Amino acid sequence: MGKENLSLGVGHDDDGGGGGGKGVTFANKSRGELADTWAVAAAAGVTMQAAPQDNGHDHEKPCLGESHAVKLVERLYGVSVAGVSPLASYIDQNYRVLARDGRQFVLKVTNTRDSQRPQLLEVQMAMMRFLQERGFPMQEVVDNVSGKIMSLESIDCGEGEKEFNVRLLTYLPGVPLSRVLADGSLYYQVGKLAASIHQALEQFEHPFLHSLQRDDFIWNLSNTHLLESYLFALDGDPNQGLVREVIAKFREEIQPNLHKFTRCIIHGDFNDDNILVQEVAAGSEQQQGQQQQGQQQGPKSAEGAPRHRVSGIVDLNSMMFGYHVYDLAMAIMYMMVESGEAMEAGGHVLAGYESVQPLTEDERRAVYFLVACRFCQSLVMARYTILRYPQNADYLLITARTGWVKLRELWTRGLEDMQRLWSDVAARYRN
Repeated sequence: MGKENLSLGVGHDDDGGGGGGKGVTFANKSRGELADTWAVAAAAGVTMQAAPQDNGHDHEKPCLGESHAVKLVERLYGVSVAGVSPLASYIDQNYRVLARDGRQFVLKVTNTRDSQRPQLLEVQMAMMRFLQERGFPMQEVVDNVSGKIMSLESIDCGEGEKEFNVRLLTYLPGVPLSRVLADGSLYYQVGKLAASIHQALEQFEHPFLHSLQRDDFIWNLSNTHLLESYLFALDGDPNQGLVREVIAKFREEIQPNLHKFTRCIIHGDFNDDNILVQEVAAGSEQQQGQQQQGQQQGPKSAEGAPRHRVSGIVDLNSMMFGYHVYDLAMAIMYMMVESGEAMEAGGHVLAGYESVQPLTEDERRAVYFLVACRFCQSLVMARYTILRYPQNADYLLITARTGWVKLRELWTRGLEDMQRLWSDVAARYRN
């Protein structure tokens, strides 16, 4: 699903829940494991080949054992730990921590390369606190016993000790949006949340803001054209031609018009695993409040009222300077992946977004192309990442199972048809 974290690479951290796995390369896998990985990839139409060199982008993943994680939390944070369990991560390492007093946390151990970027990590933590203090459903940063928000710890992963950044966050309630049967009302909430975060961050200041200028970040939509360097991962796949078409349109429609878009700090990975939701009980005050606040003015769920509410937003690892329409396009793309009515999903997200932050005509036109660009980023980089971290093939191919079909339908229908459809869906919220 495009859960992203690396400069010119790939990674994802599950800050909320889920299974875990340790990232390794082909050299670390047995022949039997490789055979299983290739079988999974072949079933999804992936042609696998030797992974390219990282060209100096060395992101060694931490290898903290559970007992070591317990000792680290108790030493650094003074928390008496009842148990820990791994959370999904490609290039970092996360543990869900249960304290003996019932509190829950997430221990985050950052890969070696990003551990050497303390300014970026500090901005991310400061931004999390900024949003949490303004009522957004964010994790809280936990200070260690020294009163600091993070520390650099030496860990031996088999090749001598290396330094990894360690942080502790509170654990948010809820389940990832990807695990529930979502409807238009939930997509509307997602759009509204994205716009509200953009507005709030207009007031955010920090001495290290410059670290959010991530021009070499492959997941920056401004870098869609860089996908050409990864298209070898699609050799022999007819979808390679579709990606080339999208990249050509990016150069024609997006690059020359960036100056027309509203620039801001963006989340950078508004996907369905980074958005947590909770069920809303029928007739509850929360449900009635949502309706009174206008969050459900348009299409309703089968029960006639919102079934879920957004309860959290996690993973700020991809935050950067970008444009409003980038986060919006990402949100639409990931909601399309999950939706049974994929082509309509964008209308719900747009309606929610524009209830807070109206778009210009240039931005509305760009959304369609940027959604296609994000599909391409997610699908191409998933293929490429399998070459580097083949043990994650099952997870990486989740989007591919429906993503190519939905991208092709989106692209075949074209700009005018999709704009008309999204406009019709959004109009239901105004009637």
